[in-house]
Amino acid sequence: MSRLRIHSLFILLVAVFSTGAAYAQGQLRTVEMADGESMDLRAFTSPNSEDILLWFPCDQGMGTAELDFAEALSQAGQEVWLADLLGMYFLPVAPSSMRTIQGHEVVETVEMLQNEDGRAVYLVTAGFGSIPVLRGARLWKEKYTGTAQENHIKGVILLYPELHAREPEPGHELEYLPVVQHTTTPVMIMQPQLTPARFWLHRLTERLESGGAAVQTTILPGVRGYFFVKQASTPAEDAMTLQLPTLVLDARDKLEATNKSAVNQVSER
Repeated sequence: MSRLRIHSLFILLVAVFSTGAAYAQGQLRTVEMADGESMDLRAFTSPNSEDILLWFPCDQGMGTAELDFAEALSQAGQEVWLADLLGMYFLPVAPSSMRTIQGHEVVETVEMLQNEDGRAVYLVTAGFGSIPVLRGARLWKEKYTGTAQENHIKGVILLYPELHAREPEPGHELEYLPVVQHTTTPVMIMQPQLTPARFWLHRLTERLESGGAAVQTTILPGVRGYFFVKQASTPAEDAMTLQLPTLVLDARDKLEATNKSAVNQVSER
């Protein structure tokens, strides 16, 4: 990512957050699901964007921070769609809610974007939102393997992912959900430094790679999990919140480079 792009995006973020982003609403859309449910999306369009960031909420729901991020990214030239998974099922804001969502909602949303637009998609989420998003990425691969659509989902960006099968117990290793070892889509993990999960990051990486996923990781220094939705945030967390959209774009660029490298390796065989 160019320094000019980073500098411009940072200025936009400061402007958005300092004004409260009262205008950051996006264009409201609705996707009708095969099971009869409907999901609301907000589109922050940018016609010149080469791809779309499809952002799903964490288990804390979709808040003003995500709206602010999407608005700033759109003004910087990156199209973003926010998808309200929890609101579709009227589920409570809780980790258990995300565990019940099986992922077909992700597939159908990407299909809608593909049919209407055609641009590639990168999935973004945080916390326990990682569960339905990885399930969706796996279902996409199962449905479209061997077709032109197989790699339409270019990658998954996970902020402080929560993918354990059950609550951690002292003295026991973390156990991960089966979807972790069944993921083949490239993954970027952005892990806060001040969280116990940081010490298990190598294990999560190994589990993802064992299924065939190309995994990259980065540590976010000086912040806790859920840092951008905490009411009692620290100055370091406030500063990281301002940087987060830039970091997400950088993660997207790294995933794109991974995809290009994989294509080149295949063509050289």
